[in-house]
Amino acid sequence: MNYHLPQLVAIDPRANGSAIWVEGPPDLSARQLANEAAKRGVLIEPADRFYSTSTRAENCFRMGVTGIPHARIREGVTVLAEVVQSLTQPRLDRLDPARPTWLPGGDLEALISGAKLLCRTAYGDPYEVDVLPDGRLIGKAGYAHEDCDVGAWWMEGDYWCRRWTEWSYGETARFLTVVEGDQIRWYRNDHLLFNRGIIKPLAGLSDATEPLNLAP
Repeated sequence: MNYHLPQLVAIDPRANGSAIWVEGPPDLSARQLANEAAKRGVLIEPADRFYSTSTRAENCFRMGVTGIPHARIREGVTVLAEVVQSLTQPRLDRLDPARPTWLPGGDLEALISGAKLLCRTAYGDPYEVDVLPDGRLIGKAGYAHEDCDVGAWWMEGDYWCRRWTEWSYGETARFLTVVEGDQIRWYRNDHLLFNRGIIKPLAGLSDATEPLNLAP
């Protein structure tokens, strides 16, 4: 969920056990989502019946993940993400290709090289990314930096590309980027908002670890 819908759902890890409790966008109907997802072979459960009032519960649902093979969870969440996006698409933050507002590649490379990115996961934990000038990424997630990873970044035209060793399935991702002051937003190939955060200069570059080249 954090990989596919970081800006559209919220997850409270404290409430999760054999099922994942998910809060969608405020105007999402979990019952409509469940009906549309079922048509594509993915079953979820609207959570309104578990609440004494329906003021917040109509956009909440839970997903059971213990009764199916682990390998199929990602497949199901991918489909679910497509349905969520289709139901909320008119209200989503989307770039207009006819009126490009993203940074050109050269300007973005100069800005992001030697920067620190501060973001939050779908389950509320903070994470930070050091974007080193030599093409490395150093990621630290959690309030005590209990989840760390390293990766690489590079530019492909106007797209900022990154690949982690373990995070995000170790897959290459490409984003168009909009920066307004210290606010930064990343948009996917379909021009939909993927995530947002804060960008600021990175201090202490001399303390970085030895190079790790993961770029193609």
